Amino acid sequence: MFRLQEVFEKGTDIIVLYSGGKDSTYTLLKLYESGLFNIHVLTFDNSFLKKEVKDNVTNFTFPPNIVHQYIFPNITVFKNALRTCYKKFKGSNEYLSFFKRNGIFCWPCFSFLYDSVYKYAQEHNIKYIFGGWNPGQIDEGKHKTEDKGQIPFKEVFNAYVLPFISFLQSNNTETSTFNMDIDDSIKIVPYFFFETYDKNNIISYILENGWIEPENCESCTSNCNLNQADRFLYRSFFGFDRYELQIQRMIEKGLSEPEKRLQVHEEPLDEERVNIILNEIA
Repeated sequence: MFRLQEVFEKGTDIIVLYSGGKDSTYTLLKLYESGLFNIHVLTFDNSFLKKEVKDNVTNFTFPPNIVHQYIFPNITVFKNALRTCYKKFKGSNEYLSFFKRNGIFCWPCFSFLYDSVYKYAQEHNIKYIFGGWNPGQIDEGKHKTEDKGQIPFKEVFNAYVLPFISFLQSNNTETSTFNMDIDDSIKIVPYFFFETYDKNNIISYILENGWIEPENCESCTSNCNLNQADRFLYRSFFGFDRYELQIQRMIEKGLSEPEKRLQVHEEPLDEERVNIILNEIA
């Protein structure tokens, strides 16, 4: 495990992906406290963010030396992409493994997020994009190589976004907003390459610093209402929760307890809320 000071020079410009959830809040706080970086904070608003999330975003991006910006997808193109995923994922054998690995709605969300963030990085000449992915998410197979806690953005794009664009094109859904010319120099940096992931410590630390836990907070997410619909569809089709594989990877690393996987598997989901979300997409 590396130390930030061993890899990055003081004054380095970075982007921090900030969703307002627990892991990204902890990541932002720690990077700010390090004093190493000029921080640009980007929050992807997919129109399904929880109310408390926006309060957290306001509360944790106030320092004058932090640049914060919401990024919004083209809502028509984005909703069409969600609708295509909702209607087509069961019958798309060629892309079923991507849905199984990435989720029904998380795959399009992160694809639009990565595209928007990459454009911002290019515009502002920033080479490092930090995020608060936990070790289970890091190991989901979205990349092949890593050097000093840095993953080439192009590898993430090729493994994650490019197949999504191909899926949309195969279903005659617009992809003109996506950038296909990817710069080799830009890197993805998961913060938890630099610190051991400890969920209890993370929650304790951010609560002490004023983090607001959203109501009806699921065990696996604290920022996006769309996630519950994603989990519901995933369970219905694949027979298990999409977070079970992440938790299993955490268990194998000694970072979670075996009973956590069972708890996620049995966690009740609010079907009424799910249907409201699915009706909005459909």
